[in-house]
Amino acid sequence: MVQRPQRAEAQVGTQPGPVGPASAPPPAAGAGPDPRAILDSIGEVVYDWDVVSDRLTWGPNATDVLGVGDLDQISSGRAYGELITSDSLASRYAAITGSTTADDGSGVPYRARYGIAVGDGRVKQTVWLEDTGRWFAGPDGKAARAHGLIRVITSHYEAERELEFRSRFDTLTGCYNRAHILDIVTRHLARTPGKQTHFCILLASLENLFV
Repeated sequence: MVQRPQRAEAQVGTQPGPVGPASAPPPAAGAGPDPRAILDSIGEVVYDWDVVSDRLTWGPNATDVLGVGDLDQISSGRAYGELITSDSLASRYAAITGSTTADDGSGVPYRARYGIAVGDGRVKQTVWLEDTGRWFAGPDGKAARAHGLIRVITSHYEAERELEFRSRFDTLTGCYNRAHILDIVTRHLARTPGKQTHFCILLASLENLFV
């Protein structure tokens, strides 16, 4: 006689479950996303700048994101501005003070891209940043406070610079390429329509030149 297999009774806590990668504990019931944890994970940092007192307050991950060794280096707008490299075309201060838009109470947005020199001693490296925020005016209509977010764009910026170089220069010789030379000639001709002016472009190739 064939016996029907008996159903095993489930025993709680006695049978091991499948082994897999550890996962982060779920958020508490009713808790929303933690903005600070999100910013830490994606390498961005927030700040608040009291323009009147020049006090600059950063998020807790500022030293890691920006690569500075001490928060004292960036504890004021002036100190932070001293890190901006000379080849930067903009700055946060210039973006705010140079704004021609008046604050209607909701603040005025600004955006700037610049590099800061970080590192110890004489060895410095440039970290390129995108600074996006909003400033708010005081009673006199001038900027009194600003807050925003900074993200590192070094890789993206260097890729843009490389593409820009390749669009204008020959990678082998380092000289202007044909397309850029034609663009220069076209722009000069456009500046002098119908005028009795002259200009000259000299192209020279020097080989085996010993100085």
